[in-house]
Amino acid sequence: MCEGDADRVVVLGHGVGLSKSASLAHAKFLYEAGYTVCLFDHRNHGASSSDRRFRRVGEHFTTDIVSVVSALRESPTYRSAKIALYGFSFSTFPSVHALTRKGFAVDAIVCDSGPGEDAREIFESFLRAGALPVPDLFSVGPAGKATAASMSATALLMLGVDWPPAPTPAIERVPALTISGGDDRIITPDSVRSFAGRYPQFRARILPNVEHLAGLKTEPRLYTETVLEFLDRTLRTDPSTVD
Repeated sequence: MCEGDADRVVVLGHGVGLSKSASLAHAKFLYEAGYTVCLFDHRNHGASSSDRRFRRVGEHFTTDIVSVVSALRESPTYRSAKIALYGFSFSTFPSVHALTRKGFAVDAIVCDSGPGEDAREIFESFLRAGALPVPDLFSVGPAGKATAASMSATALLMLGVDWPPAPTPAIERVPALTISGGDDRIITPDSVRSFAGRYPQFRARILPNVEHLAGLKTEPRLYTETVLEFLDRTLRTDPSTVD
């Protein structure tokens, strides 16, 4: 926990296979802007405990986020704070899915490099981009297509959640910024735009010439200004006034 303004808290997730240390640069600019920043490791990542269950994995990752926010709400220091979720790549999906949980609400969501309209896309794109240790024999041509289809189908069964989520009062009320790269090959900007268009308070911002999870590194000023302007409007003012 990086303690700043106790009335404004940002909960930072991280990408798949990473840990909260991958979000330290984001925590730095948020803390310097005055926000309290809470970083955590999802289960099976970083210092968090191992969970070997292979069913409804998506629900468990959603529970991680809900539990962190609930702990903040139970603290006298942050009980009345406005809270934003900040997800990255895979963790953008449970960040949004958390809004389907009964009784759960935050004041804003920032999604970096996701989520997309089709959850299969992220699994198949990882294979096409060469981001998975799969031999060439099984990653190109007809064999590659079969591998991608099998992998994505298995992954969706493991996640065990409906995607995209049906509208709920929280999803329709909570403002969300999806900030994505124009050169993202993992979750394409078109998929992010299409997803954001489903919900009235979701807005997509595409940064040209930026790859997956590279917004802060490639366009630090534009990225930082975009995120801070959104958080300033949503955590300082009535979210219903957001354009």
